[in-house]
Amino acid sequence: MMIDVRGYGKSSGTPTHVGITEDAPEILDWLLAQENYKSNKPIVYGASMGTQIATHITAEFSDKIDGLILDGAITSFTDIALFSAPEEQKAVIQQFVTSPYSAIQDIKNIGNTPVLIVHSEGDSAVP
Repeated sequence: MMIDVRGYGKSSGTPTHVGITEDAPEILDWLLAQENYKSNKPIVYGASMGTQIATHITAEFSDKIDGLILDGAITSFTDIALFSAPEEQKAVIQQFVTSPYSAIQDIKNIGNTPVLIVHSEGDSAVP
């Protein structure tokens, strides 16, 4: 199953961090109610910006998930903003660029869920 979160792709609505965190548990519950998942747990996959919510949902519901794959993982929105900002703007970014979830924090809470991280040292957009 592939999801376009609200406001992205063909989904309606406006993308917000809070909206995405509200949608993810509902999507997981819907998926787990499907016949194919009544005896199987899903593997959650996130790419780029989606790695943050993939990590967040896995941390929150690790007992319902069999694995986590992160492709081009973003550690946090703050980190990505700091990576590309001029030095004189970094203090303001550290103070004001936040979100309700951060992969670098959430990954500490996924318990024994297996994780595969796919990333390149040569990625110039995501450190």
